[in-house]
Amino acid sequence: MNNSPIPTEAPTQTQNQVPVWCKRVTKWHGAVLGVNEISLELRPGITGLLGPNGAGKSTLLNLIGGQLRPDTGFVEIFGQDAWHWRTKRQIGYCPDLDYFYPDWTGVEFLTRMAKLAGLPKAQVGPRVRELIKRFGLTGLENTPFKICSLGMRQRIKFAHALILDPPLVLLDEPFRGIDPIGRFEVSHFLKELAAEGKTILVSSHELDEVDRLTSRLVIMRSGRILAAGPLAKTRDRFMNSPVAFMLEIAPEENARMLGRELIGLEGVISLEYSEEKGNRLTIKTRDWEKVFVGLLKILEETKSEILGLEPLGEESRSVVQWFFGSEKG
Repeated sequence: MNNSPIPTEAPTQTQNQVPVWCKRVTKWHGAVLGVNEISLELRPGITGLLGPNGAGKSTLLNLIGGQLRPDTGFVEIFGQDAWHWRTKRQIGYCPDLDYFYPDWTGVEFLTRMAKLAGLPKAQVGPRVRELIKRFGLTGLENTPFKICSLGMRQRIKFAHALILDPPLVLLDEPFRGIDPIGRFEVSHFLKELAAEGKTILVSSHELDEVDRLTSRLVIMRSGRILAAGPLAKTRDRFMNSPVAFMLEIAPEENARMLGRELIGLEGVISLEYSEEKGNRLTIKTRDWEKVFVGLLKILEETKSEILGLEPLGEESRSVVQWFFGSEKG
């Protein structure tokens, strides 16, 4: 990292200040509820924000980053209102969407953004060169965005988020479009930033990606937090929660054959046939991901289809929706 002083003009972090504190935060997008009564604290280190598309992850990131104001509740960054412009200078944000002029190059973009951020003129060039080198863009920095690959644009967005060397970094799907080597390099750099005491929130919908990177995990669904805490405990609590659901299968004569295949899957606790409708099965499992993957495979092999899938209970509903669908918001 560049050892030259980088001005932030924001309140200084003290030992007693929590980097991020959300208290009963709710945000509506018109008639759509983006996040619902969320309370959350983030500490230094890397926290994964996991959830399917539409879970409310981007809305939460925008609230923490001061891009949106909550309708109810509050968000504080190092003890200050996230909406305040001075507080925003302590935040580096890498959004999921592109925001580049097609004819600009990477070096032009980063240089302009550094100047707009208030970096002293003497520091702009060295800082931009440092970030270009760090993210493997040397020799490519003069390529116009209109012919840049998705991975290149993603790296430049990441570099932009770190121009002011902020103590809080928010990353929305940061690995999208980056090749395996690039993912390794970015992961390594994030771990270096965490070792420096930065607070990093990484949003993703891929559990494996978050699992390799983070030490803490927040799981969202339908604008709410389903679970939060240390990675292993939170992941296991969610992944191993008992799930019960009812399936309605077509054609009806395949239901018992499908049931015989399912009961042989590891993780199935029980399976019952409906006495009222012969094409209905009720399944209970502790390893829902393995069973759902097995179910999809068996459906294909038996040329069957699901006419209905009804979760039994609110926790089961969250898990089933997680695996089979996403929502807008």
